[in-house]
Amino acid sequence: MMQRIAFSIIIACALSLSGGAASAQTLVPAIDSVSRAILRDSLFHARERWKSTRPMAYRARIEMRCECARPLDNAPWVLVRGDSILLESVRADQRALVANRPQYYTIERLFTVLETSLADTLVSVADLRFDSQMGIPLSFTTRRRCVSRVCSTGGWVDVRVLGFEVIPPPGAP
Repeated sequence: MMQRIAFSIIIACALSLSGGAASAQTLVPAIDSVSRAILRDSLFHARERWKSTRPMAYRARIEMRCECARPLDNAPWVLVRGDSILLESVRADQRALVANRPQYYTIERLFTVLETSLADTLVSVADLRFDSQMGIPLSFTTRRRCVSRVCSTGGWVDVRVLGFEVIPPPGAP
């Protein structure tokens, strides 16, 4: 528990030093190896909870905002059956966003994004929260540190699960 509190303080300080929203020139503080290990451990346990409770089908409303794209007015609801994504919205901008960034629209893929981000020492992960019962990543922010004066690969991604519903199997009460 004390490690998580200390880690939250470290992340809060890192975000305040970075000035909040990142620009292409923002330097993002690195996550030290101990903090990164704590996050990986939390990710592992959350993923194990998800594997043991994962429903056959669910609806999720996941908001993904980034430096690279205009945010949507309303995050789309998606229906996930197995690994298939079915959009429940017909708005063209929502369809295009999910088609261009499918890694942010299933719970399984959110775990992969987090795992990849934690493996990359140029990426910091902040505001990471999991659902205590199912292990769902509820929110997180990733920030890529610039390694040169001209930063073409820096930026931020902010992900929030705005809604989640289990779809009961056919014939279930």
